[in-house]
Amino acid sequence: GPRTLILGPNASGINFIATPLVYSITGTVTDNGIGITGAIVTDGVRTSITAASGSFAITNLSNGTYTLTASKAGYAPQKKQVTLVAGTPLNENFTLTVAP
Repeated sequence: GPRTLILGPNASGINFIATPLVYSITGTVTDNGIGITGAIVTDGVRTSITAASGSFAITNLSNGTYTLTASKAGYAPQKKQVTLVAGTPLNENFTLTVAP
């Protein structure tokens, strides 16, 4: 977590490394409430493949707006635009339907 460091007036030669805050988007991909195994969820750069339960996680994201696409062969893909706000976890679920 964050740490406070108090330096005296003659402090020198102290180096700091700033670590960017990173976030993740988690959720599930389902068909009629049943998890879809092996569906792909991507933000266009990072990709997650769903587990047996349909769960996914896209990690190492900065705050901002992303367009997520969930897809699997035989299903119509679904796109959603989501916004990550600093300090707020994001859970986004997708429901895919069988492609006509």
